[in-house]
Amino acid sequence: VNKVKTFCGQEEQLARLRRYLLDEPGVAKRPLFVRGLSGMGKTSLLAQCVAMTTEQWCPPSEGVSVVFRYLGTSAMSYHIGDLLLSLLDQLQLLYGLPAAVGVLLLLLDSLDQLSPRDGAYSLAWLPRICPPGIRLVFSSVPAAEIRFPPDCELLELVAAMPRDTALAALRKKLQRRNRRLQDSQERHLLDLFGMCPKPIYLKVLMREALTWTSFTEPRLPVGQPGDDCVQVLVKHVFEGLEN
Repeated sequence: VNKVKTFCGQEEQLARLRRYLLDEPGVAKRPLFVRGLSGMGKTSLLAQCVAMTTEQWCPPSEGVSVVFRYLGTSAMSYHIGDLLLSLLDQLQLLYGLPAAVGVLLLLLDSLDQLSPRDGAYSLAWLPRICPPGIRLVFSSVPAAEIRFPPDCELLELVAAMPRDTALAALRKKLQRRNRRLQDSQERHLLDLFGMCPKPIYLKVLMREALTWTSFTEPRLPVGQPGDDCVQVLVKHVFEGLEN
């Protein structure tokens, strides 16, 4: 839920996911992979997709069921064998309900967070074709050890987050906390974001901005050329917590 409260932008990507998930439910399709570097917003995109599917795109009467898992966050989502058994248990309960399941949407976030044991990264456990009425969506970094099917559906996240989208997300976050920034503070934050226009960097910047008062003169570090902006800022946050 927290991942969609301040979600903004990525309309084209959401439209692509909606078409894949809901158009032509009676047609078999290949699994879809959302792929991008760390911090590009894959998890938030899938979470927003699930929220819009259940709240806007599909009325309950249409019989669409959604299963969404964050991988690597628990023992049952770290090893591929445990994950598949857990999914089977959930699907058995789902299909045992009195209401018929018309379409099943299964979304698994962060394949790269699975343990590589037991051939998890070979994706041999993954069907190459989804039967009619079933859609599979996965997200992952483009790791060389993960053997993505060459003929899969692919949604690449490569574009930087636009400045206006970052501003909208920032103001939405602040509004939820009944806060606002001074114009100079807002410009400083957006100028920093322009040096590393990734959703994860904006998230850490917003976390810092929530600690500012109206008279705070922000002096956030940017590091040296070639440094990872996200790591530099996270280190600054931890140092502040220690002090």
